[in-house]
Amino acid sequence: MSAAPAPVTAEAVRAAIDRAEQLGRSDGTIEQLHALAGELRGHIRVLLPVAQAEADGLWKGGVEWYTLVSRLGGVRRAVDAEQEPSGLLAAHVRVQLLSRDCRWLLDEFGAALVAGDTGREAHRDTGRGANGSGQWGADRGAGR
Repeated sequence: MSAAPAPVTAEAVRAAIDRAEQLGRSDGTIEQLHALAGELRGHIRVLLPVAQAEADGLWKGGVEWYTLVSRLGGVRRAVDAEQEPSGLLAAHVRVQLLSRDCRWLLDEFGAALVAGDTGREAHRDTGRGANGSGQWGADRGAGR
């Protein structure tokens, strides 16, 4: 009997994102990049259902709903891409793109990892994203 995998924590996701940034500034091997891409895809797969639950709670057809489900669709397609890049530059690009998607999901829906939620309960108070703006990250950087 094998042990159940450890639950994904926000710290583990941040550590993978940090490693992606470090590998982006170094001469990582293609094997390291493929391993990190797999780890990032795993974290994204944990966060996607939380994000989808949030989208399911929005008014279907609204701008906020459409923006969110469009972004989630792009993230899902990137995660489901089966072919790993064969070149080093392409592998670097893949890791950086997965890292950005992972960071966005963590920023917007990471409260579920901290709270241990598996759905919309993480954002029930406002009905909005983790940044509380309802803009799904569009206001990031404003006022900083």
